Amino acid sequence: MSGQYPPEALGSAVGVLIYSFLSLACCILSLWLVSVHAEKTSYVGLLAFSVFLGTSASIAQQLHGIISWEDVKWDQHRFAIENAGSPQLIVSGQSQGLDLGLFYIQAYSYNVCALLSLSWASTLAQSILGFSDVDRFTRFVKHSTISTKVFAWVFPPIMLSLLAAPPIQKSTVAFLVVFDFCMLGGLALTSFLLAFILGKYIYTRRKLLSWNPYARPVQATGQSSIYDRWLLMRFTIAFFVLSAYEIVTVLFQASHAASTKDAASIGSEPDLSAARAFGENLVYLPGVSSGFLVFVVFGTTKTFRTTMYQTFVPKRFQKVERKTNQSAYGSASATMHTSRNGGVDGVQVTSTFYVESQKSNAARSEEAIELGDTTADDDIHHHYRSRLRQQGKEADERPILEHTTQVSVRHP
Repeated sequence: MSGQYPPEALGSAVGVLIYSFLSLACCILSLWLVSVHAEKTSYVGLLAFSVFLGTSASIAQQLHGIISWEDVKWDQHRFAIENAGSPQLIVSGQSQGLDLGLFYIQAYSYNVCALLSLSWASTLAQSILGFSDVDRFTRFVKHSTISTKVFAWVFPPIMLSLLAAPPIQKSTVAFLVVFDFCMLGGLALTSFLLAFILGKYIYTRRKLLSWNPYARPVQATGQSSIYDRWLLMRFTIAFFVLSAYEIVTVLFQASHAASTKDAASIGSEPDLSAARAFGENLVYLPGVSSGFLVFVVFGTTKTFRTTMYQTFVPKRFQKVERKTNQSAYGSASATMHTSRNGGVDGVQVTSTFYVESQKSNAARSEEAIELGDTTADDDIHHHYRSRLRQQGKEADERPILEHTTQVSVRHP
């Protein structure tokens, strides 16, 4: 460090930098996990890579600002004076040159993450609606999933390139709409889909408990798909954090709009104080936190936890896992076929519960709920499907309340 950086703010700068490197490590760990499970092109893998790209650009920008603090601020000040009132100053905060390029790399990364999240939620919603049971629609979903992944990476740079168009440069409103379109649109639609999915999931769980009040739940051991039952909750938490980040971004844009509208508001010289440096350090935190979110949401599932446990915990400290559990009302069995490369070829878990009925020799109805985690042919996604089947039939010895849970993973 050249001694230009305010000593009072140096501690916060180093702390944010360490925090950013830890987030980057979480991205790398997530990428390793999806690589082990042959899911590098899944939504998880693409999200992790996008966050890795944005976090790396943020670290580079932080290092550049720390090493050349005064030079960077003087260059930014001259650039702001020359372009006072430009809408670009509102979104980039007077960044220019190398910092401006790094800023747009981060903006591209966050837009890709928003669109990938929307695509993943859309795939979930399609399964919830039962469209995946239709062969023709299954083929459509397979191709559309690939298309949405490509779209998520191609569309943001097109939108960002439109910012250079003179008509958009002359309109602050148009500039902000184009710049925030992917993020705001992606988050709004994802919010709607998540509300629908979570409502459907909670409804299914309540029905399951009300139809089978006396049965004891049985949990089979072993791996399932790389998504588990709590993924939706973690994904929702991450979504709200990203939404909060977008709100903070909009507030910062409003603040920059007021401070860069003319030369008088910019000032005659740059602010080189420790307070300014400390404030800029805090601005980096929401963006670099994405690495932690990706790992917490997707990297802490049952299968990924098992992979990390078997890889990083010494063998002599690992516990032996039992394969079969018994219950008072029935039995549970788990069958798993795992490939040598770490991917799961297929998992099926079935549990059956019997409830005695007081009405023998009478007509009865058999109720069954299927709650399944299935995968598309080209990607893994959650599928929570509730189905109520009622059949009139003569009772023989005792009625059966059958609760079937199926988990399957199919690779192309």
